[in-house]
Amino acid sequence: MPQMYAQSPFFRQLVAQESRRIFFSQLKARWVFSLLLAGNLCLAWALDRPQFHAGQGFKLLAGFLLFNAILQWCGARGWAGTWTIFVTPLVDHILISLHLIFIARGLASAHAVWVPENLIFLFISFYTALRLDYRGLAFSLVCNLAAFNLVFYFSLAKLDSALLADLPLLGSPGHLTRLLYLAALGAFFFFIPLVLRHLLAKQEAYFHIRRRLRDDHSQELERKVAERSAQLRQTNLELQTALDEVRALEGLLPICSRCKKIRDDQGRWLGMEQYLAQRAGIRVTHGLCEECFSVIYPEIADEVISQLRDLEAKKK
Repeated sequence: MPQMYAQSPFFRQLVAQESRRIFFSQLKARWVFSLLLAGNLCLAWALDRPQFHAGQGFKLLAGFLLFNAILQWCGARGWAGTWTIFVTPLVDHILISLHLIFIARGLASAHAVWVPENLIFLFISFYTALRLDYRGLAFSLVCNLAAFNLVFYFSLAKLDSALLADLPLLGSPGHLTRLLYLAALGAFFFFIPLVLRHLLAKQEAYFHIRRRLRDDHSQELERKVAERSAQLRQTNLELQTALDEVRALEGLLPICSRCKKIRDDQGRWLGMEQYLAQRAGIRVTHGLCEECFSVIYPEIADEVISQLRDLEAKKK
């Protein structure tokens, strides 16, 4: 079982790659959110409800778009490192807090209550958790609680005291409950990088297993190739030795010292003419050398040999 908090170089590389992939996915989501926010502001303006942007919404939207452009530019040049994990939630909390504070200041006292827009803080912490950095998530949760309190205390001044008395959940007791609820949800987000890191650790373990199996297989193949090569070299050496012996044996021609018959490889004694005809396909004709001619025909040997030499000289 791979460890939850593996810190090998390969694991850190996997975490960095996954964090970078999530960063670019979040960039696309930020542009979509910008379009939705722009549509919301335009709708509030069209419905003549300026309290929902208080004259500042479009300025904050421009700041959000500028920050998105900076992130996109840094990401395209490979500069989107760890700093984006901390800077992104900080800037987002500041912009969202200002937006909610401007909304609270534009509302009437009867309507300045806690609104679901505060859940955007949890969403910021959620996508920070996806970057797989515990320190970045902890920093985002601190910004989360700080921004949540800041928005509440700016909104508290707009609340009607009679409304607070009738609905205690709108005041400090209710805010404390919501704060604890927000902190509990934020703590739950730590399971996201924990699980993702665990999955990456398993992926690292599987990678090492595959690489070890591949190396073992390669070593086994190399060992078999080396053994086979050694066997082939030994076989070639034996064949070469046998060939040399055969050539040596073929170079020895057993011949009878008396009748001059030749023994073949089957043990038969053959005459020279028969042996040459069978082994080399040579047809033999008979004649007499000068010495034998002199022995057999001594009376005419000198004259015949002289004539034969003259004929050979004329042919040349």
